[in-house]
Amino acid sequence: MEKQKKIYLAEDGNLKMRPLTLEDSQIIVDWRNNPRVQSRYIYREKFTLEGQQRYFHEKVESGKVAQFIFCEERKCGDGARLDVPIGCAVLDDIHPQYAECGDWIGEDSAIGKGYSARMIRMTCDYGFRVLGLSDIVCRIFEDNPASRKGYERAGFRIAGILPRVECTDGAHKDMYFLRLKREDYGYEGK
Repeated sequence: MEKQKKIYLAEDGNLKMRPLTLEDSQIIVDWRNNPRVQSRYIYREKFTLEGQQRYFHEKVESGKVAQFIFCEERKCGDGARLDVPIGCAVLDDIHPQYAECGDWIGEDSAIGKGYSARMIRMTCDYGFRVLGLSDIVCRIFEDNPASRKGYERAGFRIAGILPRVECTDGAHKDMYFLRLKREDYGYEGK
Protein backbone atom coordinates (compact mmCIF):
# COMPACT_ATOMS: atom_id res chain seq x y z
CA MET A 1 0.00 0.00 0.00
CA GLU A 2 1.38 3.40 -0.99
CA LYS A 3 1.73 5.92 1.84
CA GLN A 4 -0.35 9.07 1.57
CA LYS A 5 1.48 12.38 1.44
CA LYS A 6 0.92 14.26 4.69
CA ILE A 7 -0.92 17.56 4.25
CA TYR A 8 -0.54 20.02 7.10
CA LEU A 9 -3.47 22.27 7.93
CA ALA A 10 -1.59 24.51 10.36
CA GLU A 11 1.84 25.05 11.87
CA ASP A 12 2.99 26.74 15.06
CA GLY A 13 6.78 26.75 15.26
CA ASN A 14 7.90 23.13 15.38
CA LEU A 15 4.34 21.81 15.84
CA LYS A 16 2.31 20.78 12.78
CA MET A 17 -1.34 19.74 12.50
CA ARG A 18 -2.66 17.36 9.88
CA PRO A 19 -5.88 15.39 9.38
CA LEU A 20 -6.09 11.92 10.90
CA THR A 21 -5.69 9.17 8.30
CA LEU A 22 -6.58 5.49 8.34
CA GLU A 23 -2.82 4.90 8.33
CA ASP A 24 -2.70 6.46 11.84
CA SER A 25 -4.96 3.80 13.37
CA GLN A 26 -2.22 1.79 15.12
CA ILE A 27 -0.62 4.84 16.72
CA ILE A 28 -4.03 5.97 18.04
CA VAL A 29 -4.56 2.50 19.55
CA ASP A 30 -1.10 2.59 21.16
CA TRP A 31 -1.61 6.08 22.56
CA ARG A 32 -5.13 5.49 23.92
CA ASN A 33 -4.02 2.24 25.57
CA ASN A 34 -1.24 4.09 27.41
CA PRO A 35 -2.41 4.07 31.08
CA ARG A 36 -1.47 7.77 31.41
CA VAL A 37 -3.85 8.66 28.57
CA GLN A 38 -6.52 6.05 29.29
CA SER A 39 -7.02 7.26 32.89
CA ARG A 40 -8.03 10.73 31.64
CA TYR A 41 -11.06 9.51 29.69
CA ILE A 42 -14.54 8.30 30.61
CA TYR A 43 -14.15 5.43 28.16
CA ARG A 44 -11.36 3.26 29.61
CA GLU A 45 -11.69 0.03 27.67
CA LYS A 46 -8.76 -1.18 25.58
CA PHE A 47 -8.72 0.18 22.05
CA THR A 48 -8.32 -2.31 19.19
CA LEU A 49 -7.06 -1.77 15.67
CA GLU A 50 -10.33 -3.03 14.22
CA GLY A 51 -12.34 -0.70 16.45
CA GLN A 52 -10.20 2.31 15.54
CA GLN A 53 -10.46 1.54 11.83
CA ARG A 54 -14.26 1.23 12.17
CA TYR A 55 -14.34 4.56 14.06
CA PHE A 56 -12.31 6.19 11.28
CA HIS A 57 -14.72 5.01 8.59
CA GLU A 58 -17.91 5.75 10.55
CA LYS A 59 -16.95 9.02 12.23
CA VAL A 60 -13.97 10.70 10.56
CA GLU A 61 -14.68 9.91 6.90
CA SER A 62 -18.36 10.79 7.38
CA GLY A 63 -17.48 14.20 8.88
CA LYS A 64 -19.14 13.47 12.22
CA VAL A 65 -15.81 14.28 13.88
CA ALA A 66 -12.78 16.29 12.83
CA GLN A 67 -9.66 14.60 14.16
CA PHE A 68 -6.06 15.69 13.85
CA ILE A 69 -2.57 14.34 14.39
CA PHE A 70 0.07 16.72 15.70
CA CYS A 71 3.69 16.26 14.72
CA GLU A 72 6.82 17.67 16.28
CA GLU A 73 9.40 18.68 13.71
CA ARG A 74 12.77 17.34 14.81
CA LYS A 75 16.17 17.95 13.30
CA CYS A 76 18.26 14.90 12.57
CA GLY A 77 22.04 14.73 12.90
CA ASP A 78 22.46 14.94 9.12
CA GLY A 79 20.45 18.19 8.97
CA ALA A 80 17.30 16.52 7.69
CA ARG A 81 13.97 17.22 9.36
CA LEU A 82 11.61 14.55 10.58
CA ASP A 83 7.96 15.06 11.56
CA VAL A 84 7.23 12.80 14.56
CA PRO A 85 3.60 12.24 15.62
CA ILE A 86 3.24 13.24 19.29
CA GLY A 87 -0.46 13.73 19.94
CA CYS A 88 -4.02 14.02 18.77
CA ALA A 89 -7.01 16.35 19.04
CA VAL A 90 -10.62 15.91 18.03
CA LEU A 91 -13.72 18.01 17.54
CA ASP A 92 -16.53 15.59 18.35
CA ASP A 93 -20.29 15.77 18.69
CA ILE A 94 -20.26 18.43 15.94
CA HIS A 95 -23.49 20.40 15.64
CA PRO A 96 -24.13 23.40 13.39
CA GLN A 97 -22.92 25.81 16.08
CA TYR A 98 -20.80 23.86 18.59
CA ALA A 99 -18.57 20.86 19.15
CA GLU A 100 -16.67 19.17 21.97
CA CYS A 101 -12.88 19.30 21.92
CA GLY A 102 -10.55 16.66 23.31
CA ASP A 103 -6.83 16.18 23.03
CA TRP A 104 -3.99 14.07 24.33
CA ILE A 105 -0.23 13.90 24.13
CA GLY A 106 0.45 10.31 23.13
CA GLU A 107 4.24 10.34 23.23
CA ASP A 108 5.66 10.45 26.75
CA SER A 109 8.73 12.32 25.43
CA ALA A 110 6.46 15.24 24.43
CA ILE A 111 4.98 15.78 27.90
CA GLY A 112 5.79 19.11 29.56
CA LYS A 113 6.78 20.95 26.36
CA GLY A 114 3.68 23.17 26.20
CA TYR A 115 2.20 21.34 23.22
CA SER A 116 -1.29 20.83 24.62
CA ALA A 117 -2.33 24.51 24.62
CA ARG A 118 -0.90 24.95 21.12
CA MET A 119 -2.73 21.84 19.89
CA ILE A 120 -5.97 23.13 21.39
CA ARG A 121 -5.57 26.60 19.85
CA MET A 122 -4.89 25.12 16.40
CA THR A 123 -7.88 22.78 16.72
CA CYS A 124 -10.19 25.57 17.87
CA ASP A 125 -8.98 27.81 15.07
CA TYR A 126 -10.00 25.07 12.63
CA GLY A 127 -13.38 24.72 14.36
CA PHE A 128 -14.12 28.45 14.24
CA ARG A 129 -12.69 29.22 10.79
CA VAL A 130 -13.42 26.05 8.81
CA LEU A 131 -16.45 24.56 10.56
CA GLY A 132 -18.01 27.92 11.48
CA LEU A 133 -18.59 26.96 15.11
CA SER A 134 -19.67 29.57 17.65
CA ASP A 135 -18.84 27.53 20.77
CA ILE A 136 -16.39 24.77 21.65
CA VAL A 137 -16.70 22.90 24.93
CA CYS A 138 -14.65 20.30 26.76
CA ARG A 139 -14.82 18.12 29.85
CA ILE A 140 -11.77 17.51 32.05
CA PHE A 141 -11.48 15.49 35.23
CA GLU A 142 -10.74 17.63 38.29
CA ASP A 143 -7.62 15.57 39.01
CA ASN A 144 -6.05 16.58 35.68
CA PRO A 145 -4.75 20.12 36.34
CA ALA A 146 -2.24 20.01 33.47
CA SER A 147 -5.01 19.51 30.92
CA ARG A 148 -7.17 22.19 32.50
CA LYS A 149 -4.24 24.59 32.37
CA GLY A 150 -3.72 23.85 28.65
CA TYR A 151 -7.36 24.60 27.88
CA GLU A 152 -7.31 27.78 29.97
CA ARG A 153 -4.16 28.94 28.14
CA ALA A 154 -6.09 28.41 24.91
CA GLY A 155 -8.88 30.69 26.19
CA PHE A 156 -11.38 28.24 27.72
CA ARG A 157 -13.13 29.17 30.97
CA ILE A 158 -14.77 26.91 33.52
CA ALA A 159 -18.54 26.97 32.97
CA GLY A 160 -19.49 24.39 35.59
CA ILE A 161 -18.75 21.15 37.42
CA LEU A 162 -20.16 17.77 36.41
CA PRO A 163 -20.35 15.76 39.65
CA ARG A 164 -19.55 12.06 39.95
CA VAL A 165 -19.22 11.22 36.26
CA GLU A 166 -19.15 7.44 35.87
CA CYS A 167 -16.30 5.94 33.86
CA THR A 168 -16.57 2.63 32.00
CA ASP A 169 -14.45 0.97 34.70
CA GLY A 170 -16.96 2.00 37.39
CA ALA A 171 -14.90 4.87 38.84
CA HIS A 172 -16.73 8.12 39.67
CA LYS A 173 -14.98 11.46 39.35
CA ASP A 174 -15.98 15.10 39.15
CA MET A 175 -15.28 16.90 35.88
CA TYR A 176 -14.86 20.51 34.89
CA PHE A 177 -17.04 21.67 32.01
CA LEU A 178 -15.16 24.36 30.05
CA ARG A 179 -16.31 26.57 27.21
CA LEU A 180 -14.74 28.81 24.57
CA LYS A 181 -16.93 31.21 22.59
CA ARG A 182 -15.81 32.43 19.19
CA GLU A 183 -15.99 36.07 20.36
CA ASP A 184 -13.72 35.26 23.33
CA TYR A 185 -11.28 33.50 21.03
CA GLY A 186 -10.95 36.67 18.99
CA TYR A 187 -12.21 35.34 15.68
CA GLU A 188 -14.41 37.92 13.93
CA GLY A 189 -15.93 35.88 11.09
CA LYS A 190 -15.62 32.92 8.78
